[in-house]
Amino acid sequence: MVSLGLLCPALAAQMKQITYKLDDVWLKPDISHPREAARQMTGTFVWTYTEGKFESGIGKFTSLFIPWWGTRTTPALKIVFDLKAVEFSMLGNYHGLGLDVKLALAPKLSPKSPSPVDKVASKFTIEIGISRKGHFTKGRVIQVWKSGVVSTGTGCTGVGGAVTQANSGMPTLGNQGFALTATNAPKQSPALLLLTAGQLKTPIPLNGSCLLYVDPLKLALVLPTQVNTAGTAKWPLPIPTTSSLLGVRFDTQALVVTTALKFLTSNALNCTIGN
Repeated sequence: MVSLGLLCPALAAQMKQITYKLDDVWLKPDISHPREAARQMTGTFVWTYTEGKFESGIGKFTSLFIPWWGTRTTPALKIVFDLKAVEFSMLGNYHGLGLDVKLALAPKLSPKSPSPVDKVASKFTIEIGISRKGHFTKGRVIQVWKSGVVSTGTGCTGVGGAVTQANSGMPTLGNQGFALTATNAPKQSPALLLLTAGQLKTPIPLNGSCLLYVDPLKLALVLPTQVNTAGTAKWPLPIPTTSSLLGVRFDTQALVVTTALKFLTSNALNCTIGN
């Protein structure tokens, strides 16, 4: 008999989760209260699925605010997910409260791309004292990716100390000011930033204590610059607003050329693009 404890790591490795949020989603009463202003619906939910079977996943809200309804949760409130819509329902005889909201998506929920609200198919009826019926005016469901920068290793020491690579700002979607810097570098020396799609399991020695952490076989870009008189090199890396970049990871390392034509290497950074 196979122990459940042995199976759990294998099972867990196959499970994935994506967090989504309701972005700029607005509800507008029409037939019942045509002069009432639109109100925003907010919330986040987690989609849990087996790798390779995204369409068979299960959704669960971690936060939810429905206009005129608020954050009420009761056992009678039902939330049903599929890739094309999220439906919220509760019979109207529950202490005078009733809810029937359909948030339709076109195109359907995706692991990478935003899903706009289908303004034709989306509709709502909300009863709380009085009944409001209407439609969705705009909005979308987008993935929530947390941006991050993680440092690996240490830089080797030159005349100015250990060469250290750091980030300026976070790699968030649309951040035009994101940049990487290397400090403690020999003044006015040539410098290179290596941008790769991975790091080496075992760093490669270049000279002395200088180690190459990024994988040269996964090299994507080499960006040259010059160290300034303060011993700092800077590489602007503006992040586009392209949604397909969400969750993308890349690795960087700075190399500074000395007067003896040797490389001083920095620590490596692993960056994740988020929103």
